[in-house]
Amino acid sequence: MPRSTSPSPTASSPSKVDSILSIDQHLVTDVVRTLALNTISAHQNGISLDWHDAELGVYLVFIFGEINKTGGKGRAAFCRAPTVDKDRRKATDYSEYPLTTHGEMLYALVQSGISSYPHHAVSLQFFETVSCYTDFFKIRKECIIPILEAMVDNRGLRNENPTFRLRLFYLFHRFIKEAKNDIPPDIITNITQSILDLLPIEAEIQEVDDFDEDLIIEAVKSSTFDSQLYLYETAGILCSLPFRSPEQQASLFLSLVKPLTNELSINLQASTKGVQDILPIVKVHHIIMALGNISKGFPDYPPTLPEGYTLPPLDVLGQVAQAILMCLEAMDAHKVVRMRIIATAGPSVTHFIPPLMANLLAHFEPSELVDFMNFIGLLVHKLQKDMFDVLDQLIRPLSTHITALLSQPITGTDDERAHTDTKKVYLSLLNNIMSNKLQGIFTSERNSGSFETLIHNLRRQAEDVSDPSSQKVALTFLNKGVNIWGRPILDNTQGGLPGFDCFIYKRLVPTIFHIPHPPSSISKMGR
Repeated sequence: MPRSTSPSPTASSPSKVDSILSIDQHLVTDVVRTLALNTISAHQNGISLDWHDAELGVYLVFIFGEINKTGGKGRAAFCRAPTVDKDRRKATDYSEYPLTTHGEMLYALVQSGISSYPHHAVSLQFFETVSCYTDFFKIRKECIIPILEAMVDNRGLRNENPTFRLRLFYLFHRFIKEAKNDIPPDIITNITQSILDLLPIEAEIQEVDDFDEDLIIEAVKSSTFDSQLYLYETAGILCSLPFRSPEQQASLFLSLVKPLTNELSINLQASTKGVQDILPIVKVHHIIMALGNISKGFPDYPPTLPEGYTLPPLDVLGQVAQAILMCLEAMDAHKVVRMRIIATAGPSVTHFIPPLMANLLAHFEPSELVDFMNFIGLLVHKLQKDMFDVLDQLIRPLSTHITALLSQPITGTDDERAHTDTKKVYLSLLNNIMSNKLQGIFTSERNSGSFETLIHNLRRQAEDVSDPSSQKVALTFLNKGVNIWGRPILDNTQGGLPGFDCFIYKRLVPTIFHIPHPPSSISKMGR
């Protein structure tokens, strides 16, 4: 079977060639160019080639970009065009400019038809090469369609070799992701529909006698499915491209997610019947992952919507989020199903987060809780004020749960690590909330009753000299709190918080003076 990735020239080239390259680069590049073009031309003219000669010819095109130290970057590596301002590059027609040596080699490679060579090593090296140099297709856009045709037929995604196909899932994703803005709009639907038959999920589970959670965790580990996830994300990227036609985009997106949500419903019912069968649980996990990766293909929701921005199909994304939430509610005891949620739709799906947390909080393991808080922190950064209502519902039960968790005794190094990570991420989340000017959630009508407890716990963290990192973050929060809630009260809507100035002088100021010399350090200082 051919290598899954091409070796670097420094690893594969003899030392004599490296020495010559350092002395006379043009001598080496001329030889590489001549041998590559002669091999490619021979194949195109119908001359029979041994597979290793054909592979070498394609591989020389691949390594040329690495050994040609005088080549430019981006489009300049393949086209002799004048310097163009960044905002004008998309409108510039590069087809009228001559190709560089590497551009000529890539153009000859695409036109040669060598992707049809009947040996996996040759065709795989071809796809590795064109996926590596996607900037070439920005200056010779007519070469995009032949590459896509080769990728979706039996030369690529439908190749008879399973290992080859799995590698093509990634290379297809890489090519589409880098060349998406140059793909002709009229072929997007056809390309998407051509891969629909590759999307159904197949989960093969060996029969077992014992049914436990560890076994399920092992069962969901599948290199085949992990590679297939690239295909789902690619489908999402393709679906995001016809944004100027919302109806077409919604229809295309629905054609991707509808079969998955139907299968999700079937497997959810099977998994909750009380029968100890691992397969439905694994399939639910896989389907949720697949739906998430399809949405991952869409652009991130912008913090501020620019004028004329076309939103993704939010109604369909909402249906997908609702389906995932139903699964999490029904299967929250299974670790492999938790923590899979869609954030592509921005504020339109944030209302799902509080009920999600309410169902999962009791089941979270420490690592999952850390991931969840990091996820919330990311949403706070991206969505800012749109997260206010979510955080208003979230912060009190989350803080209560964290406080209870941190008060538990530490029984080993794993507990100590989990304790430290949880505290660090929680304090970072609180500071993230303050930095994004969402501090009103701490003193809202819903949470005002727990505000004093929150500040008290943070003051205790600030006094804990055994954990300097968390101590510093806690002090940062309190400092921000002083600047916000300790200001003079101007009226009912502006200024500080009533009574907080007294708290500063009675509690925080003594804390600051206490931190440098805690009682436990006095005896050490005497020594």
